[in-house]
Amino acid sequence: MSDLNLVIHDLCNCNDDTNINANVTRMTKMLTDFLANTPKDGADGSEEYLQIFIYFSVPAALVKLYVSPSVINKQAAHGCVCQFIDNCKILFTDPTTVYSLAAMMKSNVHDVKHLSESDVREFIQFMHRVKCAI
Repeated sequence: MSDLNLVIHDLCNCNDDTNINANVTRMTKMLTDFLANTPKDGADGSEEYLQIFIYFSVPAALVKLYVSPSVINKQAAHGCVCQFIDNCKILFTDPTTVYSLAAMMKSNVHDVKHLSESDVREFIQFMHRVKCAI
């Protein structure tokens, strides 16, 4: 998980399109691998496993990536957030659990330093659309 966080931070600080595309591919694969290993044996084990995601501040890093000026980064963060929520919808039959996880992603916007008020509003609007789709 720390590797995923590092890749996301590299993307936030990258100005080279070649590195951006390679890192987006790497980030997506890392998230897919992490989500594929989520325990399927019940909500408790799954929720505990997903706490790793929160502990390493991946949601906050995805917020930072989403509000970065790069369109590629924004699209990559959008895809990762949606992939995370879609995976949770498969894992948890109780929609309130999925909704809570989406709310957790939304609340992380306040943990990211140096965001403008418009960045915060933009991400919150995006997560509102995600939560409405649940």
